[in-house]
Amino acid sequence: MAVQSRFLRVALRQNVKRAKFSSGGQIDILSNGDFHISERGTIAVEISGAGDKVSGESPLHGKWECALPCTLLSKNEFNIIDYDGSSFRGSMILVAAPRGSFTVVNYVGVEDYLRGVVPLEIGHRGPEEIEAVKAQAVASRTYTYKKILENRSMDFDLLPTISDQVYGGVLAENPVCNQAINTTADQVVVYHDSLIYAYYHSTCGGKTANIEDVWENKQPLQYLRSIHDIDEKGEPFCGFSGSFSWEESWSDARLSSIVNRYSREVFSQKPTAGSIVSITIDSRFSCGRARECTIKTTSGSYRYGGDKIRFILRRDQNGNPVLRSALITDVSKKSGLIVMKGKGYGHGIGMCQFGAIGRARAGQSYEQILKAYYTGVEVKQIGFLKEQRTAR
Repeated sequence: MAVQSRFLRVALRQNVKRAKFSSGGQIDILSNGDFHISERGTIAVEISGAGDKVSGESPLHGKWECALPCTLLSKNEFNIIDYDGSSFRGSMILVAAPRGSFTVVNYVGVEDYLRGVVPLEIGHRGPEEIEAVKAQAVASRTYTYKKILENRSMDFDLLPTISDQVYGGVLAENPVCNQAINTTADQVVVYHDSLIYAYYHSTCGGKTANIEDVWENKQPLQYLRSIHDIDEKGEPFCGFSGSFSWEESWSDARLSSIVNRYSREVFSQKPTAGSIVSITIDSRFSCGRARECTIKTTSGSYRYGGDKIRFILRRDQNGNPVLRSALITDVSKKSGLIVMKGKGYGHGIGMCQFGAIGRARAGQSYEQILKAYYTGVEVKQIGFLKEQRTAR
């Protein structure tokens, strides 16, 4: 399938009624492809009409209104627009959304987008770890182009959150990541000449997972197979991660409250009830992650499985973040608390980010890192997809 654009659409905010944008220069507003008005400094817009227009007011133009979708173009040296406390390269597209609202979409070049993604996904790494940053850049670029191809009929391609990739715009950029992005410009990961699903996660705990074991609705993919992520001495490459080993604890009442609440969201057909008596891991996948888990309560026994159990066994912290991993090694009761131990952080599929850093420290190149985590793949320039399509 041909890649038609090296730009993408990121939905910064959805279902908003009003928004404010600013620029160090002039902002042009185009509607239906035609020039509408120009503003300098700050421009505020709000939904109007039947939800199919936005309007505003300025000293120069007075009250104005234009049809959705419309595009805001920044005319400054760096082509940057400020919005919602951050700064973004490219332009902004306002698209009509349900219930009399609109979506703010950042239309930006893929390479510029990556400058706001890679630092937030791999962290601020030193020059000695740049091969891991390059691997992250190529994986993120591959994920991005895959989404562009899949979402061509949608109003946007990606979200700026962990639902896709965390995107912080200009304020997130740093020199080491920019260098890694520039060095690997346009490079993507392919399997049999098709873009892969370049999933990645923080810490695998020593072994990655098969995609079909983690997400029950996914078919097996030959390049997303479980691997032992260890060096020649048998030491895990991600062993230095703060989440390589972890421990969580709850009171019976607290964990019961958490599980009863979130099981209604995650397993709506069979939510738990009552107070937790025990939790047992009944079976495991080959990677060690929980295949089946039984939660016994005063109201009965409930069996759950796969990565979804992370989303009901949430941590006893502010906001109840999900359990770090389904690689649960032990569950016990101590001093009136339910204590759970485990390894890793994230779903475990594809590239282990801390493992990539460990491999970079060990002298591996970014291509070696990518080929370690994605079985049987190649690294190619994105342009080959269009060239291959034309040649057929």
